[in-house]
Amino acid sequence: MNLRRLQYFFEFARRASEDGDWQDWDFVKSHIAALEKELGTELVHKKGPQVRQLTSAGRHYLIEAERLLSSHASAMRIASDKDQGIAGTLRIGLCEEATTNRFASIVASYSTQFPKVRLEVVEGHAAQLTWAVKRRDVDLALTLPQDVDAQLVMHDLWQDRWTVALPRNHALAERVSLGCEDLAQEPLVLADPLQQPHGHEYIRAAFRQAQIEPIVGAMAVNRSTMLMLATIGVGATFVPKSMIRAAMNPDRSMSLQFRAFNASPLQICAVLVVNNPPRIATHFLQVARSAVDADPGGKSL
Repeated sequence: MNLRRLQYFFEFARRASEDGDWQDWDFVKSHIAALEKELGTELVHKKGPQVRQLTSAGRHYLIEAERLLSSHASAMRIASDKDQGIAGTLRIGLCEEATTNRFASIVASYSTQFPKVRLEVVEGHAAQLTWAVKRRDVDLALTLPQDVDAQLVMHDLWQDRWTVALPRNHALAERVSLGCEDLAQEPLVLADPLQQPHGHEYIRAAFRQAQIEPIVGAMAVNRSTMLMLATIGVGATFVPKSMIRAAMNPDRSMSLQFRAFNASPLQICAVLVVNNPPRIATHFLQVARSAVDADPGGKSL
């Protein structure tokens, strides 16, 4: 199907119905004739009192022609929007440490600016997500800092202070902030260092710097498990300050208290491919940077 011929037929039919004639018949008749040959039916009367008027088949075909042209125009707009990165699906790789109010606020801002984009989140640890970016399984990833090869580029995005999660009735919950010395005799729930990379490396580094060997009450992989263990008193654990916090249990005696913890701030980075990164990903990166620049300390979170 030649869309240009279809457009000529549609314009001819529209103008003919409005003006009763079309002055450029000599130009358009060859295109209409080609359509008629392709369809095997007459679309326009060539003689008689209805000369240059649509036949019954022509009137029915006009409806379909308008639908086809509209669909084609819509497809062209969608393709253009996707090429410009303002429509389609943004595939974000997300490590657990980045799952905070900061990330939520960035996504909210991005969705407002790019309402035609659908988000698809792939969770994993830093090494998995970096590999996913390299394979282009995701458009970008928000991860912990790490070494990347020449095919990838890493951008620092935001930092997050640490908090220690304590059972509500814990004696240290009366303090405003805590350090390694305060927790030297307390059992801790930490990420297993032999498993996937985790933000708790910042916590272990703080204890090493303080020359204190932490007492490990339990090790876990997921934040939700660590918080559950802290809730029932297995040990204190550590989460980013801007973590999205919800009550662990309607019974307040089972909920947690969060207090500032003195350690190097958690760094979250964005990883993209170097060559031809998807525009949809670079738009997200721009929104993220703008959001962080507007509130670098996360005071609004």
